[in-house]
Amino acid sequence: MLNVMLGDAKVAFPADIFAMPEPDRSGRMAGLALARIAEVPVEWFTNIVKAFASGFGYEEGSISGYRHMTPPISPEDRDMLTPPLQFAWAAILGGAALACRRIWKDRRADSIISISLALLASICLINMWFEFGERHRYQLTPLIMLIAGMWLMRSSLSGKRYA
Repeated sequence: MLNVMLGDAKVAFPADIFAMPEPDRSGRMAGLALARIAEVPVEWFTNIVKAFASGFGYEEGSISGYRHMTPPISPEDRDMLTPPLQFAWAAILGGAALACRRIWKDRRADSIISISLALLASICLINMWFEFGERHRYQLTPLIMLIAGMWLMRSSLSGKRYA
């Protein structure tokens, strides 16, 4: 997985790697990948930034799972469903960002935001060494939705618009 996170700078698999027992194989590939990261740290960091931007900013996994159904989702249906799903995800992220901005301006943090930030930090610190896709942030998604909902409720109850 460390090799996967290198993106285009991946290490080629040695010819004998798959004949090795899993623990030995993992250790050898990790060593090769860490050596490659030392060689191309900027490429590695660029790949991380791209993976995290895509993983947090794009929502498609909930549709792509239907390709394994019988019958699988058609490409036309997938293309039709992707824009509204992406729009909904962008709206949720926007609401959560506005909530965080409001809380930052009010100089108080709700516990749900503190928990979310701790979870976000753990995701970032752990997944920077592994392959990262949107499915890896799904544990954070309900909290992001709660934060967006908090902003919406507080804004509508107070009669103030927070931006």
